[in-house]
Amino acid sequence: MAHKKSTDNGEYEFTRAAYDELRDCEVSNDVTFVLSLEPTGQRGVWALAVVALPVEGTDGLAYVARLEGSWPNAMAVSYGAFLYQACHRCCRMVEAWSKTKQEEATRK
Repeated sequence: MAHKKSTDNGEYEFTRAAYDELRDCEVSNDVTFVLSLEPTGQRGVWALAVVALPVEGTDGLAYVARLEGSWPNAMAVSYGAFLYQACHRCCRMVEAWSKTKQEEATRK
């Protein structure tokens, strides 16, 4: 019988944290996220895109934030950590957009 590695639980935790990060950001900023994972031309390398779309049409924007990356890459991180990092960064971009949008609304 195979033994469970200690890193197996860490992958789950990163994946769960990425999911929670996106859901919290969706609720607080009126956006929805689309994730895509596609193979690249390089064998064994995957391209990940995290895109935040406005729930309602906002200023004619097709999307609010977009973050792309490929894995594995030069950084020695697991896929779960890479996924969490991408989701976290995209959420920070959405929060900056939301803050700017609120500041513009108060000026009017």
